[in-house]
Order: sequence, then structure tokens, then C-alpha cells
Amino acid sequence: MTTFRRIRNIFGSKATLALSYVMLSGAPSLSRGEVEARRIHVNGDVKARCFDFVRPALAGLTTLSMTYVYLLWGNGIAKRTAPSGADNFCYSSCMIAVVDYGSGNLQSVLNACEAVGSEAVRTDKAEDLRKADGIILPGVGAFGDGMRNLKEKGLIEVLTEEVMGKKKPYLGICLGLQFLAERGLEHGEPVRPGHPGGHQGFGWIKGTVELMKPKSLDFKVPHMGWNSVKITKQSPLLEGLQESPVFYFVHSYHFVPDSSERNAVIGVAEYGMDVTAIVQKENLFGVQFHPEKSQAAGLMILKNFFNLVQSHA
Repeated sequence: MTTFRRIRNIFGSKATLALSYVMLSGAPSLSRGEVEARRIHVNGDVKARCFDFVRPALAGLTTLSMTYVYLLWGNGIAKRTAPSGADNFCYSSCMIAVVDYGSGNLQSVLNACEAVGSEAVRTDKAEDLRKADGIILPGVGAFGDGMRNLKEKGLIEVLTEEVMGKKKPYLGICLGLQFLAERGLEHGEPVRPGHPGGHQGFGWIKGTVELMKPKSLDFKVPHMGWNSVKITKQSPLLEGLQESPVFYFVHSYHFVPDSSERNAVIGVAEYGMDVTAIVQKENLFGVQFHPEKSQAAGLMILKNFFNLVQSHA
């Protein structure tokens, strides 16, 4: 049984979200003190840090000793007091398939999914994608390598069937957003007469994936670190977020939509140029940043996606 699930069964969902905020906030731009000083915004309310939630359960302890016990010994306490059958506990009967195609470490995505109460399954099997209620496709690395891995595993056809045919909710993270494009120009064939260049993508949203070219040399490529995102259109994926939420980015290429698909862009980051940060087209959702590394705002994105999956199921 994981620590998230133990804490969830003892102290409830608020404590779990708080704990996940601390555990998933390892991005290098923030110190531990800064991370602990932040507050968590969930469902429009400001939730206190993790020990504030569990303090009523152990009223005899001071705040400092409470924090010490919770963070250092919490795992042992949970193990001794978790109710039987807790391994089967989850918030939702919906199942999310997190696609494993050999591009990146998926464990942080799975941890974040569990932290917000989703039953997420890591898989590279077509039958799991068919059983799933929603699909998350994360990934880091080169566009062409990722598409080749998906093709070799026989996943492109089943993804198209389930997402475009059956309209299952899809969330692409980083490369998973870029794959929505018609082509990616990273390390691909050069553009020449009779050849569009690059590598073929899903083609679910018209556009290309191109190298970032900021207007100033002050903006280094790759784009790596925290960046605010301007919300250009409201979406269920963005419910509960502040006006200009901040997310963690790591990428050198970005999605450039066709002029006919401009309405699919619902969030833009400014990094010496406009960077497509969030897209939505019907059941298709994509984020260029990493929600699993983006602390409270990232967890909210995942939570909202799971709500969408539940409403669709």
C-alpha cells in the first residue's frame, strides 16, 4: 500500500493533497523552505499545509512535534492503523490509462494521479486502452523517437480508435501534446519541395511542432523552469486555477497550430515569444508543461481531468 493511500484512509483527501503538494514539489527552482511556505488552492479555498489538516486528529501535540511525527513517522503510523482492505480504496471507479511507450519516467505522473484520487494504470497494452475511461499520454525526448516507439508497440491505431472514434478524454503531457500535431520538425526530414519535412504526428489538431525561437537572446532554449500561463479561454480543465497560474516547463520545441485551429489554444506562455501551453479540442486536452512537477496548480489540472473522465464515463 502506498503512503498516499495510507494517509488518505487515515486523514482524508485534504491531508493527501497537502502531502502530495510537498512530495511532488521537487522542481529545482524552489527551495524546501519556499515549498513549505506555499499554500494549496483546491476547490477555490486556501488549504493549510499538511500538518494543519492532521492537527485535530492529534490534538495533544504541538505544531512542531506534529510536523515531525507526520513527515518522519507518518508512514509507520499509517501502516499500523490503516483499515483492512485499504489497498482497494480509491475515489473513483473510473480507470485512467497512462501510456508507457519508453519515453520518460512515468512514476511521478502515477504518483500525482494517485494523490488526487485517480485509479491510474501504467500500460503499453492495447486491451488496457480499450478498457480505460480516459487516457494520459506523457513523454519527454524527441518527437520522432516517441512516435516510432508508439508505432512499434502498435498503439497509434488503438489510440486513434479510442480517442477519436469513441471520444474518450485524452490528456497529452509535453510530447503528448506535441503528438496531436500533423508533423514534428525535430530531427526529421528537411522541408523541401514535395516533402513537408519532419515526422508524422497523430494529426488530430492541424499544426506543426517547431523549434522555439525567442525574439531575445535573454531567453535560452531549452525553455526550462517556472513560467506563468495566460488563460485565453475558459475550460473545465482549468477550473479552480488562479488568473495566471505558474507551471514547470522543460522543452525546446512547441506546437504551432494551423490558422484554422487557433481556437484550440486555451493557454499561452510568454517566453520571448508566444508558446502554446494548453490546448483543447472537444475531448482532446494537452499541456506543454509538466503538471506532475507543477505543485498545486498541476495537481488541479489532473484533478479536473479526472472529473471530466468521470462525467464522460
